[in-house]
Amino acid sequence: MKKTLELLLTTLIMPGIVLAAPIPESNNPKSEPTTIVQKQSKQDQIINYARSKIGTPYIWEGRLTNKFPGLDCLGLPYRAFSTAHNEKWYNTSKYTFTAFDNIESGALGDLVDLPSPNIDSTTTDALKKGDAVYFLVDFNMAVPGMEEENIPIDTIAGKPQWSYHLTIYSGNGNIIHASPWAGEVVEEPLSNFKDEFQILATRRK
Repeated sequence: MKKTLELLLTTLIMPGIVLAAPIPESNNPKSEPTTIVQKQSKQDQIINYARSKIGTPYIWEGRLTNKFPGLDCLGLPYRAFSTAHNEKWYNTSKYTFTAFDNIESGALGDLVDLPSPNIDSTTTDALKKGDAVYFLVDFNMAVPGMEEENIPIDTIAGKPQWSYHLTIYSGNGNIIHASPWAGEVVEEPLSNFKDEFQILATRRK
């Protein structure tokens, strides 16, 4: 009877009010969920910027400005790389008009040692996302008056090679570029051009 009374007194103070026994604190209290924010790599920033411009009209000398609307094959990499690296794309001492000067300045990175200039699976495997990929031709494509400034960027089988078109490798065999053939910025397989061009690539860390 005494034990029963003690039990009632420890659980009931007055009708309708129950005192719950204290819950012992855990040695490992539940913490708030932690959100881990991973900083994007420069390469991911380049690709994400380029993808955000898919569908932008291709316009010669396009730089996404009022004076130069749209994007061309230089404008897209210039804007993507300068955004990722917090630089001014219109800094002409770095982001120049010719491919040779771009390579010399390192604006789009250093030359990548590709197994061959051919567009095939072996060469594609050597590319990394964010690489700048130049399409090569064996004749000077400079606009009139700039032929002497447009220096070849490679030599293949004894023939000098000039840059015809510039793209960004986005991974999984694909490139993003302001395509004069599609008339806009697109992402498509690099292999679409295997019968037309050989390539050179640069990589910026």
